[in-house]
Amino acid sequence: MRILEVSESFATGTMEIICAIAAGAVEQGHRLAIAYGKRPETPTDLRAQVPREVELIELPWTGRTAGNQLRTVPALRRVCRDWRPDVIHLHSSFAGLLGALSIARIAPSIYTPHGYSFLSAKSGVTRRAYRLAERFVARRVTVLGAVSESEARQAREVGARSVVVVPNGIPDLDPDRLSLERRPPPRARPLVVSMGRIVPARLPHATIRILQAVSDLADTMWIGGPGADLSLEDDVRAAGIEVTGWMDRDSAVERLAEATVLLNWSAWDSHPLSVLQAMAHDVAVIASDIEPNSDLLGTGQVAGSEAAAIELLRAVLTDPATRKEMLAEQHRRRSAFGQERMVNEWLGLYSSLASQDAGRG
Repeated sequence: MRILEVSESFATGTMEIICAIAAGAVEQGHRLAIAYGKRPETPTDLRAQVPREVELIELPWTGRTAGNQLRTVPALRRVCRDWRPDVIHLHSSFAGLLGALSIARIAPSIYTPHGYSFLSAKSGVTRRAYRLAERFVARRVTVLGAVSESEARQAREVGARSVVVVPNGIPDLDPDRLSLERRPPPRARPLVVSMGRIVPARLPHATIRILQAVSDLADTMWIGGPGADLSLEDDVRAAGIEVTGWMDRDSAVERLAEATVLLNWSAWDSHPLSVLQAMAHDVAVIASDIEPNSDLLGTGQVAGSEAAAIELLRAVLTDPATRKEMLAEQHRRRSAFGQERMVNEWLGLYSSLASQDAGRG
């Protein structure tokens, strides 16, 4: 089977998911290519991220200007003409839209939003425009591949006819890794961290206020680097919160594993890998009350306000029994989110679509 993965912004969590699929695919004897857009946060050593059998195809997707998009459409068509995929997987909104316009009917296609674009819209007009675009993509592709039940519900709301849910997974939560005893390095004080891009979706100013409210009990850190608005990183640093800057996955997870608590305070998300990584390393998670967080954590560790988040954080930091109870709940939930399971489910979907298409041919 020949599989084409397409990603407009090849970095962070989306990249991690694609690289996992790629490694699993070649291990099972499939051919796989990744057509991607390069961003400042895209690792410079991409070849080290995937097996040598995976073909890496850089596209002129270096930004989100109209010119970048126009140049990418013929480039995507050339890739498909030359590579002749049996199945195409489009990751995130821009890849979904351009893929739907140019290549979605060349082979069976899957679109995974990794967080719907309309969730980030600041105005009603923009939100409606994004919903119309997402509706077009959902109707154009063969299958909408959601990473959570909440994303699947949103997909059906925008008109997706066929929806399959494949929850995200990480290698740290595979059965053979879960059996390992994890002992983070001892710290003089507890550590509370946030993780990911410092972008509006992560509600950085609310995160600052929450972290400052527990700074008498713990050190605070943001693991990650800035997005387009560099002033947001300056605001975090000015608040006395350490910012690590962009790190490779292993280094970032190593920092996370030192923490007592992860604060995942976001306005919208898909299925945050940072939460899964915290669950793997016995870091208690306090999160904003949005569906993707509730999907992973249940209702006991999400908060509907900054004040409620501060109250939960202070309880975890001062009461060992509260922390123990949260970790026990995370243990109960985390085994469903291994990478091996995720990769096998995606490859099973690819194989099914390719077989159906071959049968029609």
